[in-house]
Amino acid sequence: MSKITIPKEAMKYATQPYISLEQFRSNNDKFAKIMYKHYPHLSRHEIDEINLNITKRGIKINWMNEYQEEKRQEMLDIHRRYLDYKMRGDYESLAVLEDHYFNVNKKCYDNRVDELREMGYDTKYAPTNIADLKKFNSTQTSQKQLGYLVPFIIAVLGMVGFVYLCLPK
Repeated sequence: MSKITIPKEAMKYATQPYISLEQFRSNNDKFAKIMYKHYPHLSRHEIDEINLNITKRGIKINWMNEYQEEKRQEMLDIHRRYLDYKMRGDYESLAVLEDHYFNVNKKCYDNRVDELREMGYDTKYAPTNIADLKKFNSTQTSQKQLGYLVPFIIAVLGMVGFVYLCLPK
């Protein structure tokens, strides 16, 4: 089969989150109609398979992002314990914690980053120094918050502009 480019209007139905199976079927039918217009040689089974693969990929990416968020929280806990052990001078527990971080947490997190990068999402690897975990977590959180901040700033500027235009001159 040759390479298929999915039209934007069809992609809207394939990536739309659904609440019920009926909604998924409805979106699947709409997706199939649009795809059939562009690719009449494809069978309904092939079109359904394409839609299912897109849906699975979206679900996997959402799950992996949630999983990465949980791992970042675990790493923040490791950073707190690291500071506690260091402050108390408990170097034996500190060595065990560092070993666990490098052999379990960092490897697991970095493997997920590799998978996300293969899917086209650019994320950062976990730091190689436990002392940098707090900075790593704060930069990841600030990048997420920035996504919510930009529309808010645009809305405020729009309201300021509207008020300015409405003022009597």
